[in-house]
Amino acid sequence: MDPYYTLIDHPFQFASYLVLITTIITLWVYKKVWVWAPLAACSLGLALYSDLAPLVVLIPIGFLTLSLSLLSLNTPPIIRLFIVVIAATAAFALFSHLIKGTNNLLLFQGTVKPGSIPYTMYWNFDKGFAGMLLLAIAHPLISDPMHFKLALRRSILWAGLSIICLLGTAYAFDMIRFDLSVSGMLPLWILSNLFFVAIAEEALFRGLLQRELSDALPQRFGPLLSVLIVALAFALVHLVVIFDMRYALLAFGAGLFYGLTYSTTKSIEASIFVHFLVNATHIIFFSYPFLS
Repeated sequence: MDPYYTLIDHPFQFASYLVLITTIITLWVYKKVWVWAPLAACSLGLALYSDLAPLVVLIPIGFLTLSLSLLSLNTPPIIRLFIVVIAATAAFALFSHLIKGTNNLLLFQGTVKPGSIPYTMYWNFDKGFAGMLLLAIAHPLISDPMHFKLALRRSILWAGLSIICLLGTAYAFDMIRFDLSVSGMLPLWILSNLFFVAIAEEALFRGLLQRELSDALPQRFGPLLSVLIVALAFALVHLVVIFDMRYALLAFGAGLFYGLTYSTTKSIEASIFVHFLVNATHIIFFSYPFLS
């Protein structure tokens, strides 16, 4: 079925995604709890009403919301570590779709480009909602347009290095080949990859885990060590998705580049931009996701 018809056939679920995307955008436009919280509640309500998400999803969402709120308090290091573990566990449960009864919309299933392995694209509400909470509650964002543009300019070098090294390595591993073409589902992929992948993953791995590790470790080597540790965690999570050491190595390299982007720019917007640009370059210019 055409992915656009799928959205039309599920109007309340589609509305839930649209409100969630609006909520995420609002975080950069006007990050006030009385603005984003009602929007988030509306999105969640639509998801529950339309069976996009089951009622039990409120448990990890509740734990995530509470733990992230507690991080704003001045707590002893051991208690803060415990809170971060709870937040990360709740987020991983949502990221990994472990809540039974979650019915994320399947929008594409098949071959994106000739010679590539089959690809499946869901719009992952649970993952996107977790990413939204991570940014809304626990991470400062840039609201000034000039500062936002400056952060993106600072990330251009990292984006170029990431694309050359990561996609160059994938090419050397014979995982991709040059194939410039645009699929009809690209607009839906852009929304999915930006709001439900890049933003969500950067909010968790860089915005929460790397930032907390960097602050907790000695200042002399904390920033670099936090980049390495979180990049390893990033690779292990992706290894579970696709058990291929080449893929794990690429994910580790990606984690390093995104982590260094965040560490050097002090901007989650920069790491999101680099993450999304690498993925977008991949799907437009090369085999996607990988050669069969």
